[in-house]
Parts: sequence; C-alpha cells; structure tokens
Amino acid sequence: MAEPASSAGLSTRTSGSHFLDTTAEYQWARDAAGLMPSTVDQLVKPVLEIHEHYDLVP
Repeated sequence: MAEPASSAGLSTRTSGSHFLDTTAEYQWARDAAGLMPSTVDQLVKPVLEIHEHYDLVP
C-alpha cells in the first residue's frame, strides 16, 4: 500500500500540484490523440470534482 504524501516527505501542495499537472498532461495527450474536447472534459470532470469536494489528491 502506498504511503500518504505527508509520510513520504511530500507536502500536500506538492502532491496536489503533481496531481493537477498529471491531469493536464492526460487531457493534452487525449486531445492530441484526436478525441473531441467535450469527451476529454467528460472523462476528467468527475475526477476534478471529487478532488475539489474532498480536498484530497486521489
């Protein structure tokens, strides 16, 4: 089982920034692959909503 970010020596801000950067890269890669922008948004929106609601990094 993976260690929480705080016990691994990473701050919440760092892991949160990493999560958002990774999500942006995922969106870019799917867009570059030719998916319609609305499809990419539908895939990412629920993940971002959960992240914002619980203020946790998945």
